[in-house]
Amino acid sequence: LEAEFGILLFYGVMPTSLIVRNTLEAAGIRLTPRLNNFVKGVAVLEGGGKAVGGFVSKSIVNLTASISKTLNRRRDPDVWRRYVEWLANPLPFEPTKLPGTGETIVEASLEESREADEEVKRVATDLAMSSVKLGIVSFVDARGKWKRPGASALASFVHKIVKTPVALLFERDDGVRVLVLRSSAGEAKMLA
Repeated sequence: LEAEFGILLFYGVMPTSLIVRNTLEAAGIRLTPRLNNFVKGVAVLEGGGKAVGGFVSKSIVNLTASISKTLNRRRDPDVWRRYVEWLANPLPFEPTKLPGTGETIVEASLEESREADEEVKRVATDLAMSSVKLGIVSFVDARGKWKRPGASALASFVHKIVKTPVALLFERDDGVRVLVLRSSAGEAKMLA
């Protein structure tokens, strides 16, 4: 891939965040404690809730999930820049404010996460009631009902409600239709 397309490929049997961290550390780049904790939090989220390479506190994982939701919802380059600056800042308690809000990054992330969860739960409840059982899968047509980022989270919430594997169909803003499979115990991988 590198020779053909000019891209560098990283792969491994661990979460992507840890592969990148290990690559940076191998190149002699030290991560700030805050960024290192964030990477560990991302690894837990990527690893299905399992700590990889040591203990990670629940508060770090919750903050990491909140930051992820905020960045996913806002899709604003200035907000991304502020988060990167905050994560890279070696000063432990330096409060960074988000533009236009007056809130610190932590406050804004937790509030945005709470709002996102409430919205997803509300829509998931409505969609769960309209799901159609196809064999062992509950099919959910979310076209026209969900165009925001977060369809994977939406499918997860529907799965928790209907307690069967879920196939959620939605259409992105650019017209591309996406089918998200969600289940427990690796069933989604078998369905795909």
